[in-house]
Amino acid sequence: MEQEAGDDYYEYIHLFFEYKKKFDEIIKGDYPDSTIKYCETLTKSPYMYNAQFKEKCDIIEKYLTHLNKNEDEYNFVRCRFLNYILNSEEIYNKISSYGKSDIIAAYKTLSHLKYRCYGNIENIKINILRELQILYNLYDSFYNIKIKDGKEDKIICKKADESVQLYGQNYEYCRKNSKNKFCQQLIQFQKLYNEFMINITNCNNVLNYLPNIETDFISPIIITAVIILMTLSCSFILLKFTPVGSWLASQRERKKK
Repeated sequence: MEQEAGDDYYEYIHLFFEYKKKFDEIIKGDYPDSTIKYCETLTKSPYMYNAQFKEKCDIIEKYLTHLNKNEDEYNFVRCRFLNYILNSEEIYNKISSYGKSDIIAAYKTLSHLKYRCYGNIENIKINILRELQILYNLYDSFYNIKIKDGKEDKIICKKADESVQLYGQNYEYCRKNSKNKFCQQLIQFQKLYNEFMINITNCNNVLNYLPNIETDFISPIIITAVIILMTLSCSFILLKFTPVGSWLASQRERKKK
């Protein structure tokens, strides 16, 4: 079965915060050799003749050019990040007169022309995208708890509280679905948050310890099965090894006579 777009992003989503900072730096900066030419070709066709799309397309082409000029072993993750941004941020996928799928298809064509990320630009299904957005926002808040303020570190308790709220909103769901990819990443986040916040003492109104997802949850089905087994075991012991069992056996013998 072919893997759905975005289904393999969960394990990389914690990296997207840093890639977003670099993405913003690239598209705003004056990078040499950032030749923009393919978007001009795309927007000349009747299919995507739109000034708004041309503006956004130029930005994405600039980023793809940068990836081509700076090849490394993590470019495949950056391509996944790019597809996430194209699917999640309306500034890139909400253009008048065009549906989101058409816009993503145009970006895919651009990636083919640039020979970069052409296997990664796809529509991400809404259920997968929603989970990725939750994880992205979770890490975005977390990595902004501690920021540089001049030469000193500054703790933003509001960001810690945002992390706690997002975790809490998905806690019960993941208690019952702890093995799926989304919840596995939430479990990893909990460990990261607890390890970091143990040394933070100035956020008095914010939890510095997130409760475990995997611990203490027992399915009602398992509980029922255990109760039945215990009842049967107790009944067996009662009948086999106690006076009650002997008395019942004697009563059965009398009835037979």
